[in-house]
Amino acid sequence: MSDIIAVFENQQKRDTVVFIDTNPSFSNYTQAGIIAANRLIIPCTADYASIRGVYNVFYRVFGIADANGRTKETELVSFSSKAGDAGLVLPKIHSFVLNKSRSHERKASMAYTEHMREIRKVVLSLSKRHRSCFDARKGTYIFNVKDGNTLSAVLNYNGQALSGLQDKFYQIYDGTVRVNTSQSEPLLKDLAALMRLF
Repeated sequence: MSDIIAVFENQQKRDTVVFIDTNPSFSNYTQAGIIAANRLIIPCTADYASIRGVYNVFYRVFGIADANGRTKETELVSFSSKAGDAGLVLPKIHSFVLNKSRSHERKASMAYTEHMREIRKVVLSLSKRHRSCFDARKGTYIFNVKDGNTLSAVLNYNGQALSGLQDKFYQIYDGTVRVNTSQSEPLLKDLAALMRLF
């Protein structure tokens, strides 16, 4: 995967950012993606599983025991030690992206807000204790991004770029779905804030 990215980058006439989208299962494919990457963007949703997932990134990728007392001797954390033995450099954490659900008042629900506060608290604590796992820039590592909802379905089905969405109906299988700029503009704005750091 690293070789493929290098070839792609060498063919471009400008700086290139390559995103590798992996599943969270920590399969061989996910591990290959992690090794090929320079930085990690970790998506989170408004649930306890995402809080556990934050700890699991540190545990599985970096071999750092979490708050529940796991130890570094278990098989799950052999990834970091084997990467080190092979002379591979692990990526740094770039950001945690919170999929920000909004009500019709465009504010996050109370339940979401409480999960968001806890994720922020966990990330702040980990960034202080394990600074070497994060990239060197200053500022926040947590970003709120409006959820895609209908937009995601339209983009996936049509192979459409988010920036190219128009205020109209789009086909999905045998039906049509209405898209308007009030849906896409907040998402584009949130993503722009994240992309400025690349």
